[in-house]
Amino acid sequence: MSNASINWFPGHMAAFVKDAKKAMADHDLVVEVLDARCPMASGNPLVETLRKHRQRPCLKVLNKVDLADPAATQAWLTFFNAQKDVTAIALASVVPPLTSSGGAGQLTGAARGSW
Repeated sequence: MSNASINWFPGHMAAFVKDAKKAMADHDLVVEVLDARCPMASGNPLVETLRKHRQRPCLKVLNKVDLADPAATQAWLTFFNAQKDVTAIALASVVPPLTSSGGAGQLTGAARGSW
């Protein structure tokens, strides 16, 4: 067995951090798409850290809400919406994306209200 250390922060993650820092410097809003069935497990904690450092508002989109438990989804929306500079919405993966009542229309409206 060698004494080589294992790097737990792979190169692709270092590249992500570099790119995310640049993107957050150039943009006013962070849009984070999360799986409504497991929002905390489908997010990247580095996004939250970088977002707070840059003082950027965040739109958290809980996607696939049609596959998630409705009560749990509502609890997650309440949790995220209680956070400073965060607006959370839920979208169903089966809603037609170009209607004003769902998909892009709902996303655009929430983004406008986030900042």
